[in-house]
Amino acid sequence: MNQAIKLTPTQQTILEAAAKRQDGSIHPLPERIKGAAVMKVMGSLKKKELIQDVGDENWRINDAGYQAIGQQPPTPIKRGNTPADIGIRAAKEEDRMRQELKKKETDPKPTTEPKSKKPKQKKQTKQARVIEMLKRPQGATLEQIVQETAWQNHTVRGFLSGTIKKRLGLNLTSQRTNKDEAGDQGAFSTYRIAET
Repeated sequence: MNQAIKLTPTQQTILEAAAKRQDGSIHPLPERIKGAAVMKVMGSLKKKELIQDVGDENWRINDAGYQAIGQQPPTPIKRGNTPADIGIRAAKEEDRMRQELKKKETDPKPTTEPKSKKPKQKKQTKQARVIEMLKRPQGATLEQIVQETAWQNHTVRGFLSGTIKKRLGLNLTSQRTNKDEAGDQGAFSTYRIAET
């Protein structure tokens, strides 16, 4: 007990009872304290600054009150960690788990057979598309290759001579005509990959 503050047995009883309560409330007072005695004891505890008003004449034991009865003040409960807050969080978690369980029960059971994986199809490159065009019986004209690849004319010519002939070693033939497939007049070259 703090020697600086002298307590009466009644004050000691009231503060010890408040210290045992989770919220530190002074009330309820012992039954033997009634009427004018309530006013007198409350007044003396206020005067000694051992209790504090937390609103609407709701008195609680303060740190000095704990020290006066020889106890350490409890660590303050942080907002969100009160018993009520903890209970609310537990109820929400229980509700979430119940909903998850309900969802699992209503969802169709997964099959044990593994899903068949379709092989990824490679996106066909422009080179592959041009080679397919050149392998057709009718072959492909320079204009058709330009239209298919969006390359410039000189790029197509370089591809035909550099890649098709030299790098890939394919047998590329060309045939010049005065008409294209649509019957338009002009000088047209049709390219083909000849089977060897």
